[in-house]
Amino acid sequence: MSEEPSLDGDKKTILGRGVLARLDKTFGVAAGVILFLLMLVVTVDVIGRYVFTAPLRGSFEYIQICMALIVFVALPVIVAREENVQVEVFEFFIPKPLRPFARLLGFALSIAIVTGLVWITFKRASSFYGSGERFVLLPAPLYPVAYFIFAMWVVCLAIMIAQFAIRIRGSEDHK
Repeated sequence: MSEEPSLDGDKKTILGRGVLARLDKTFGVAAGVILFLLMLVVTVDVIGRYVFTAPLRGSFEYIQICMALIVFVALPVIVAREENVQVEVFEFFIPKPLRPFARLLGFALSIAIVTGLVWITFKRASSFYGSGERFVLLPAPLYPVAYFIFAMWVVCLAIMIAQFAIRIRGSEDHK
């Protein structure tokens, strides 16, 4: 199970350091590239707008795309590090012997919700692909961004299922 951060700032997670290091490196580089593109778009737009009175056409949509990409590229790392928000409001009312079961139940519920999000984003991306819907100002279709978001939810779901399996195995070992 996860523990509080140690003095060096590393938080122990159920997946292990090797998996986290690969996820950090892969998605971290992707997030860095997206952030650089975001900064480049804003810089070009501001210089174009105030120096040449010719703003970058579609800059608002470029910024929206980059923001969506950066949020969803970071999501699998957040899930793997178990840094997602958890609310334990009712834990005080649950008897201590039942708390591990309640946590597993909460984790199973989270998996069910993310499974629903995977399904919804897949259906939405498919509808964008089928309809040929495009951005308002950019000459590009919407479906690649939607399929990217779908893919990031799938990665999150795979990580959560692995974490859940490890938790189940760990709770069986403690019996």
